[in-house]
Formats: sequence, structure tokens, C-alpha cells
Amino acid sequence: MKTIKILIFLCTIALLPGHIFAASFGDIRLSYLSGYVQINSDTTSDWVPASFNVPLYEGDRIWVPDNGKAELHFRKGTAIRLNERTSADILSYDRDLLQLHVNLGAIFVNYKNNSRIIQINTPVATIRSYDRAIFRIDVQNNGYTYVSVYRGTVYADYRDGRNVIDEGTMLLIRGYSREEAVPLGSPDAWTRWNFDRDRILYDDYRSTRYLPDELRYYSYDLDRHGKWVYVKDYGYCWTPTVIVATGWAPYRHGKWTWIRGDYVWVSYEPWGWVPYHYGRWAFSVSIGWFWVPPPRGAVYWGPGYVAWVHTPSYVSWVPLAPGETYYGYGNYGPHSVNIINININKVVIKDKHRNAMIKDGFTVVHRDTFVTGKQEKIIVKENPFLKENISVGRPGIAPEKRTAMPVIKDLPREKLPPRDVKDVDIRTLKEKFPGQRERDAQMHERMIAPREQQERMRERAPADIRKDSVQPPRIQDSKPDTRRERTREIMPQDVTPDKGRQVTPQQERMRERAPADIRKDSVQPPRIQDSKPDTRRERTREIMPQDVTPDKGRQVTPQQERQGKDVDRQPKQTEKDAQGEKKHNIEENHMRERGGFQERIR
Repeated sequence: MKTIKILIFLCTIALLPGHIFAASFGDIRLSYLSGYVQINSDTTSDWVPASFNVPLYEGDRIWVPDNGKAELHFRKGTAIRLNERTSADILSYDRDLLQLHVNLGAIFVNYKNNSRIIQINTPVATIRSYDRAIFRIDVQNNGYTYVSVYRGTVYADYRDGRNVIDEGTMLLIRGYSREEAVPLGSPDAWTRWNFDRDRILYDDYRSTRYLPDELRYYSYDLDRHGKWVYVKDYGYCWTPTVIVATGWAPYRHGKWTWIRGDYVWVSYEPWGWVPYHYGRWAFSVSIGWFWVPPPRGAVYWGPGYVAWVHTPSYVSWVPLAPGETYYGYGNYGPHSVNIINININKVVIKDKHRNAMIKDGFTVVHRDTFVTGKQEKIIVKENPFLKENISVGRPGIAPEKRTAMPVIKDLPREKLPPRDVKDVDIRTLKEKFPGQRERDAQMHERMIAPREQQERMRERAPADIRKDSVQPPRIQDSKPDTRRERTREIMPQDVTPDKGRQVTPQQERMRERAPADIRKDSVQPPRIQDSKPDTRRERTREIMPQDVTPDKGRQVTPQQERQGKDVDRQPKQTEKDAQGEKKHNIEENHMRERGGFQERIR
């Protein structure tokens, strides 16, 4: 008996919608795809064909085979696109962090949300951005990672150190050596396609005038596939101008898919994300079907705002009109009821469902085809919303494997993911690559400020010094004390013309341990100057140690030769010179007494 109770409890938890425990459900969708793109989630437990407008969540995996592309679109505007032969796993997604793992292939990121950290992990590196940025990551079969930054700044952590990757540069990360950034080359076809896609997504569309701010990044879908009309009772509403078939009605061209414990509408129409998961639908004879957007401040994503009727032989649904109540497993805002802790058998629905009175306003499918995923429409003689009792909440029908597939189609064997992609375990990845949910202020201070200061110093330095100056070393990990780095601790001011370089005993021991080629000709980086380093004294100190030889004394520039006022480096005054100067002063006093001094001035 105890075992039976446990099984009943587990089944009950499985039927509860997973998204009621996470407010971010519905923030990510698959907004574009070409080819045999596939997804793998806790619900599917295997690789299945993907579809337009399928919602994605933390723990989901995406595979794009040969000749394919995919785009992940986020509610606050961020877009991440996958090229062919690319594997991406969503490790974390919450209000502080967006974390993906890319095991193979190429992704292009247009990061719009600067309130959330974005972190991309590859086999050899961790790439982060804290503010808006546009960048591309390519991962080769051996794990080597190329990071190309087109806008903003990106930070890379790897086994042997850290790098700042600035706009207009590319960095190759092997994971075991200090890397160097190089200027970006000409964009290839993949990059040009992404730039074109960005222009489509982020253009100034008319729909932004009528949508609440929370939905403004979906404007391009609505502008390209419909128009806005003014309706007396509702204000400006949107109506589609591209209809796939006669007798069309909302929530008809797509599939109810079992996703994380609930039936979610996956529309096959390219515009079918916002109008089916936000707001309500209405009908007018002069306009036809039109969508009423939610008011500002009351924007809630839902699996599909419909009313249900299900019997032993069929399942029927109708789109809800404005003001009608939605019964769902979760909080879906105004005009909705959370039925998680409610006895649905005692709920009496009083809504008349105005859209059920419209011809072809409701959809009816056979119960068996609803489960298997084909959802073939059937014709009934009477209106089920007038004849039968309206159901509270989604149909209580146990899902099958095909119910969890966004689209029913076969996958060619050669399009399936390779073994090294299939064998990836999400839990293992999350343990291996912990997410960073706070900005690394120390890293910004150590990596950005010194870089800017040294750049200013290089611009102010004389031309002959700028020509051969050494770039500042990159920030290393917690063990930077290598022999090569130790030799760089000797400062240029430790050099004098008459004795050469003066070093401490500790520095002398370090020089003895360093390789011979470094001891002989090592060049030290210039010291970082203060905010006003352009003084005569400081300029003379920027001369490199190799510019000084004991037999020739100090080398100076023509400008420094003309100035000649560096007092601390002037030759010491000899005793003979001092006596001559004293004698000259005595003679001058005598001339002043005789008036000869004034005469000489005249």
C-alpha cells in the first residue's frame, strides 16, 4: 500500500506543470530554424524534431545538423543563433544569469539585457559579458575556441589566465597558453547573415507604438505578418494578413505539445508566439479575427489562453475573448484562476465564451489523435460549448511520447547528433561549469583600468619609445610567478649611466634562474604614470634599460638635450670648479662696490 501511495504521488508531481515553479518559463523560444533542427529536454528524454515557436527552458539541448540554422530569441531582446553542426545546452537561466554550453560549432550572440550576466562555456574557456555586446564563438573539434567581438567587451577565462577581448578583435583560446588578440578580418557568409538578421529583428517597427514595453522586441513578427486596426471597444488591435487556409481561426494551425507538465500551444505560423501566449482574441464582421494585446503592466505568458471541453471521444477548445477567465496551473495575471490547490469538480464556469458563437470559432479533434500528436480535425453536429460541460483547466489526458514532440516528422539517420554530443550530461556540465551571478568588480579594476592607463601613457611617450615599447602582460591566474615574468620586475629607474642596472640580491637570483636569452635582452614594460606624467623628470625615466651603456652614458632625445634641466642627473661639481666659482663671486662683489657692475649692465 505504501508503494502505491508513492507511485500516485510521483504521478501527481509529473502531471503538475513545471513552469509554475519558475517565473522565467516562456522567456525563450525557437524563433527561426532551417533544416532538421532537434531538441532534447526532460520531457522528450531523446532527440526530437524542433519547430517554430517551441518554448525552451533551463536544461534543454539544441542540435543543428548540416545545412541548418537556428535562432533562440529571449523576451528582453537577446538573440543567439546556431550555425550548422552546432550543439548548445541551456545550463542556467534566471533573473541574474544566462548560461550556455557550446560543445561544438559556431554561435552568434546579440546580447541586449545588461541586467543579466551572459556566460558561454566551451571545452577550454568561459566567455562572459556584463553589458550589451555582439560577439561570435567558434568551437573546433579539439575544443580550441575562437572569440570574435563586433561590439562591446567580452571577458575570457581559461586554464592559464584571463583576457579582455575588445571590440574589433578576435582571440584564439587553446586553454594552456597565454593568448594574443588580433584584429578582425572580413566577415564571412555566416557573419553577414547574422548582421542581416539583426537588421530585421531590431528595426524600428510600427508595432512598438501599440505593444506594451515588455513585448516590444516581438514587433518584427507582427509588422511583417499583419496590421494594426482601431477597434472601438479595445483600442488598437492586430489582425493577421497571411492566412494559411479558409475557415481559419486562432489556435488551429499548430499542435498542443506536452512540455514540462502542461499542454502548450506550439504554433506553426511564423508570427504565432505573442498572439497565442499573451492577450486575448475577438471577432468582428468588418475585420475578422483580431488580437487584443494585454495592458501595460499586466503582461503574463500563458501556455495558450483557451477554454476546454473534453469527452471520451473528442477534445475541443476555443480562444478566450477579452475579460473571460482562464483556468490554469499557475499565476497568469488578471482574469485567470490558479487551480493548483482548488477542487476543480466544484468550480462552476459562468462565462458564455463569445468566440464559441462564431462560425468555425472552436476546434474539435479526436481524443486519440490529440494524444498521438496528429490532432486531426473532426466535424460535430452540435456546438460542444453549448452541449457539454466546459472543463476546468487542460484535458486530463495522460501524454505519450509523440505528445511531447513539437512536430511529427521523421529524422534522417545522418542528421542525428554525433556520439560526443549525445553523451553530454547536463548535470555534469553544471557541476563542472558553475555560473557567475555577480559582476566581478575586482576583474574590472585589474583588467580595464591598467589597460586604459597604459594606452594613455603610450600616446604621450616620445616616438622612439613608442616604437619599441612592450605591451603590458595580461592578467594571469593565482600563480603568475614564472621565471619570465619575474625578470620584468626590474624598473627602468633602477638604471644609472655610470654603473649600469642596479638590482637587489633577490632580483639577481631571479636573473640567474631565468633563461639566457631573457637575461641578455629582456625589455621591461614602461611603468604606469599618474594622471599628469608629462613632466621633464618623468620623460627621462621612460628610456628603456637597453638604451643605457656604461661607457657612453645616458642617451637622450634632442628635446631632452635642449631642455637640459634634469638636476638630479647632472655631473657632480668638482672641488676645482667650486674654488673657481668662489673666486668669481669675490671679484663680482668688488665690481659692484666700484659701480663697474652697473656700468657693465648698461
